Amino acid sequence: MRFTVLSGSREAPLNERETAPFETPARAATSLMVTRRRRSDIRRGYYRPPSAPGRIGTRTADGMSLAILRSTQYARGVLESGLDILRIVAEADHPLTATSIAQRVGLHVSSVSRTLGVLVRHGYLRKPTYHSFAADLGLLALAGRSASSLTEITATLAPVERLAGDTGLQATLAALHHDEVLYLHQSQHGRTTSAVAGGYPLHLSVVGLRLLLDLPAPRAVEVLSMAARRYGWDRPTPGTPADPESCLTRARAQIQDGVLRIDAWGDPSVLAAAVAVTVPGRAPLALALVGPRPPGDADAFVREHLARGAEHLRSALI
Repeated sequence: MRFTVLSGSREAPLNERETAPFETPARAATSLMVTRRRRSDIRRGYYRPPSAPGRIGTRTADGMSLAILRSTQYARGVLESGLDILRIVAEADHPLTATSIAQRVGLHVSSVSRTLGVLVRHGYLRKPTYHSFAADLGLLALAGRSASSLTEITATLAPVERLAGDTGLQATLAALHHDEVLYLHQSQHGRTTSAVAGGYPLHLSVVGLRLLLDLPAPRAVEVLSMAARRYGWDRPTPGTPADPESCLTRARAQIQDGVLRIDAWGDPSVLAAAVAVTVPGRAPLALALVGPRPPGDADAFVREHLARGAEHLRSALI
């Protein structure tokens, strides 16, 4: 007995003694959908066809099953794309469609839609309209819980407030995440704001620039350029650098003994200085003092207080 299976415009004769049982139309359609999905996943690097039993090469050099390895790689790819999608939607200033998100992450819209559905069900995203997605309160709840338990925030509040009280200036402790400055604490005149992300041009932030100077030069230029696209490049004083490259060049020239002073890029009435705070096992931090220039030797004043404040912070974080 012989069967004929239509494949596109060609006929493929199959011998029942050499092939699997004849596929029904429903089974053939399901197989075609699975094949298309696997091809799409292969293009993105999420899927690799499994090796046949007993075939050479079913294990890695250290004995790990290739099936387990591929499953792990697939899960990692899904997690990375999910985090990218969440970040893109959270940072957008308006709701985004699944198609626009897929274009930004470079994935098929069907894969992105599945991930968006999971994020909506868990309350991290919402659907303002049938086709659009925006951040939801679950993100705020997650950020709030994290801030209340993050050692870099809980253990450093007292030293920052003490520094602000001793100097009468604004004391700021910050970290850098991608192209955003994370203001862990900003304290002045007895008032402290904690856990604020971004919102200020990086080229005008002395604490942000101090963090950039510890990065490799190409990466620092890249981050500063990304921030410029996000916040623009205002030049409030004539001495403000014109572009990321000149900004970093001037900042490196103005750092002495680890202390960066930009003084609002040439404003004689302003003091703005920052120093790195490095603790093994912790994210790089920077501590800054900004405000009206104090009378007398402003340089000695700011160096003394920044050194003392940085030492208190290191003790609190060890």
